[in-house]
Amino acid sequence: CCCCCCCCQVGANMGVVGMCKEHLGVALALKVPVFFVITKVDICPEHVLKNTVQSLASILKKPGVRKKPYLVRGHGEVLTAARNITSDSLAPIFLTSAVTGRQMRHTATCGGQAAAD
Repeated sequence: CCCCCCCCQVGANMGVVGMCKEHLGVALALKVPVFFVITKVDICPEHVLKNTVQSLASILKKPGVRKKPYLVRGHGEVLTAARNITSDSLAPIFLTSAVTGRQMRHTATCGGQAAAD
């Protein structure tokens, strides 16, 4: 079995829940690169989304995790994230919406590029 990376989903309106933390722990234990997809940004109030991103960033910076949150906003950042996802220090974060299609293509590009590397 070979895994190139782990995708952890976080509901923008729900925040970082226990299961997400557990999945991050498993990815860290298995030394699998991880990226995060924050979903439902279209229905989430801006202040709640900001809180979710800050909460995730706080978890990623903790001593046991030591990852740098990397908010992906454009195509150039997608390529940077894909090239560096195998480093132990980077954790790309995508803000997505299945309704509007926001960053859905970027998420697929990152995963595909990481698999190719």
